[in-house]
Formats: sequence, structure tokens, C-alpha cells
Amino acid sequence: MSNSSSIRSQTSFRGRNPTPSSPTVSVLINAYNGERFIGEAIESVLAQTYDDYEIVVFDDASTDRTGEIANSFGAKVRYFRSATQLPLGAARNRGMELCHGRFISFLDQDDLYLPKKLELQIPEVDDPAVGLVFSNSMRFWENSDQTDPSHKSRPIDGEAFAALVRSNYLSLPSVVIRKSALPEERAWWFPESFKMCEEADLFVRLAYKHRLKYVDAVLAKYRMHESNFSNLQRELVAMERRQILERLDRVVPDFRRRFAPERAFALAHICREEARQFWRKGDTTRACEAYRRSLAEDFKPVFALESLLCRIVPFPAYTKLRRVIRRPL
Repeated sequence: MSNSSSIRSQTSFRGRNPTPSSPTVSVLINAYNGERFIGEAIESVLAQTYDDYEIVVFDDASTDRTGEIANSFGAKVRYFRSATQLPLGAARNRGMELCHGRFISFLDQDDLYLPKKLELQIPEVDDPAVGLVFSNSMRFWENSDQTDPSHKSRPIDGEAFAALVRSNYLSLPSVVIRKSALPEERAWWFPESFKMCEEADLFVRLAYKHRLKYVDAVLAKYRMHESNFSNLQRELVAMERRQILERLDRVVPDFRRRFAPERAFALAHICREEARQFWRKGDTTRACEAYRRSLAEDFKPVFALESLLCRIVPFPAYTKLRRVIRRPL
């Protein structure tokens, strides 16, 4: 499907900077049925202390008022709508193709920027050796005063590939990438079939080729609510994480040997998530087998105990127990 048939521009961008056709940074907001949040997300960008940017909203065929709200900001927002709903990875790629900036900063419809995000990050990513800059971010819950920083200690930056193989610790709204760090082939960008872990796949591959830079400040807020896609699609997370490791096997020379400990750690985590999915469904035989694979990759006594409990305790009772002892899964 061509771009002309799959997306429709609703408004042109004139922006606040004097050269709107070539802003320094594009803020890409991916949206789907986001009428509850999209206005607040856009306003958090407009409140930035850094003004050489454009806002690109890519609407993945919403059926609510998302487009109406985005267009209400007029020339401040370039709004595009897909004719059909796409997997999230494909939607992010379509959005990136529409960005004019030298850098791309990401923001989903239900998340927020703090005012100095772009001011503090753009100077750090304007370095040929740096492909991605990230910051701390804050999780927050609707109808609650509860907040939780993503990083309670300084995360690994610089040569960060091995650390990201173990686990993705980059919060999407905290990230800015240098566009020239991406090859021109769109197949290298976000994996287009992914719906959950598309950002983890791209970011770990960027980390293999480029340095990462961390800005030690909370510059974005990640909203937690009952309709979070990640809370509804846990099985996809495990499947896509496996696919990430499979792609790294193909694109990173001698990956299994050079990064064997990190790969084993990641596989163990994937197997545990699969085990818990089986446990939730009452399939203790397959749960125990998944725990066995997890422990073979990376033995931890606490998870050996968990594998024993899955034989005798229903999963809802176990989650209640974990909440009581304040040891979240």
C-alpha cells in the first residue's frame, strides 16, 4: 500500500520556528482512539522551553474524536490518519517517514513531556557518536497520587548494547534518536509486525551501532491505567522478545557466544513470563516446563521456589501473596 493511499494529511505545519520545513526535532505522537489523552499530550509539547520543533500526530485509524482534537490545535500540529489500522511497529515507521526533523522524539497519546525535555536532550544527541539519548521518566497512575521513577539509580549508557540485551530499560517518551543513525531502508526501523516490543527491538540494534547518552533528570511521564496495551497483551511480549533475540542472532556476528550471559538472562526472563501465562490459565504442566527452561538458562532460587508453588497454588492466590509481601512480579 502506498503512502498516498494509506495516510491522509489533515493540516500542514507552520510551527513556531522560522523554518518549519526543517525543524531540529520532530515530536512524533502515535495515537489510536486517544480522545481522553491526546490533547494533554500535545499541550505538554507546546509547553516546552525549546521551540525548534514540529509535532507530527499519526492517527492509526481512530474511530473516536482523536483527529478532531489534534486538528483543534491548528497549524501547531501536522496530523495524518491511516486509512486502515496498522500494527504499532508499522504505524511508528509511517510516522517517522513524515518527520522533517534531524532528530525524532517519541510520545504516545497517553504520556507527557516535562517542560525541559527537549532543551536538555537535543544538545546531547547532536553528536555523531551518539545515536540515542534518554532520560529518567516517571510512571504515574490515574486517580492516584502514586508515582514511581523508572530509574532509581543511574542506568547504563555509552556502550549499552549488552545491558539492553538483558532487558529493555528505555522508556519510549524519554527517548530522542538522531535520524541519521537510522539506515535509509525502512526494514531496519521498527519491526512492522510488532505490537508490543517494537521500540525495544529498534533501540537495542541502535545501541549495537551507536553510543547512548543518559540525561539524569525526570523529563517524561508514563501514564499507568487499566487500558494500557501492555497490560492486555502479555503473551505478545514474550513472543516478541523471543523474536528480538532471533533477529540479533542474525544481525550481530557471533551473537550467541559473545553475549551468552546476557542472552541467557533474557531467555530466562522470557521463559518465566511464559510460565506465568500458563499458570494463569491453569496449565501447570506447561508452566512447570517453562520454569524448567528458565532455570536452565539462569538459575535463581526464588524462581525455583516459584516453579514449585505453581504445582500447588492457583495463580490468583499467588499474586495476592506477592502483594502482601510487597514483591511484585
